[in-house]
Amino acid sequence: MTAVRWERSGSPSGLHREIITVSPQTGGQDRPPILFLHGICSGAWAYAEDWLDRAAARGYTASALSFRGHGDSSGYERLRVTTLGDYVADTFQAITTLHAPPVIVAHSMGALVARDVISRYPAAGCVLIAPAPAHGAWRAGLKQLRHSPLELAKSVITARTPDDPGLLFHGLPDARARAAIARMGPESPLVMTSLLRPRRYDPPRCEVAVFGAEFDQMIDQRDVEHTARELGVQADWLPDVGHEVMLDEAAQEAGSVVLDHIVAHHPAGGPRLSGHG
Repeated sequence: MTAVRWERSGSPSGLHREIITVSPQTGGQDRPPILFLHGICSGAWAYAEDWLDRAAARGYTASALSFRGHGDSSGYERLRVTTLGDYVADTFQAITTLHAPPVIVAHSMGALVARDVISRYPAAGCVLIAPAPAHGAWRAGLKQLRHSPLELAKSVITARTPDDPGLLFHGLPDARARAAIARMGPESPLVMTSLLRPRRYDPPRCEVAVFGAEFDQMIDQRDVEHTARELGVQADWLPDVGHEVMLDEAAQEAGSVVLDHIVAHHPAGGPRLSGHG
């Protein structure tokens, strides 16, 4: 595989978006690219730990985007006034760099961004992982309140992810869990509070799959199933992982399940559409 890391400038304000891409040794043009979108406080680096290489080994060009104010993208100075709509704009900009319409793989908050995108754009496909619910993540807030009210208060005040590894991971050794949490940055307070607000999306313009995490302490199982019903599909479950699926102890196995789905539904031989890349 060949790893490429760059920043893309594509707005009049000079905003730079980090995209980390791993390409297969040969080919890749006969398959749709995969575009990975992260959740709150995270970045493209979360997918670069394993999943990008794993996708490239299956013959797919795999790219992970850092939304503005995350990872090595610019925009930290305006993060407090950044909205989900800004992340949608970042995603559309990233899509223009790809050789064909992508399969979008989106985690947690990123699932709301993906749902907005695919309601307007015919992506090759979409996979939602531990998706934040469109009807509002109030169950997640209540779960955190019962589990650790002080952690919830701190998270709200600082606009950061909880420090408690038990809320984010399942089975990951404590030192590795805390190292991952230390890499997570701040989030837009507007985005964090907007996760509680119900929102509606037009029907998706592509096939969608929904995966929940078996030991998710952030997104309630009922919310995952609700999201799947909204999209007319049945939820599947990634075993032995907590909310931060791609960083957990069983991340490799979870990544293989997701890629098995993509390979089955988006094999080699798909069209290369003009106007991309």
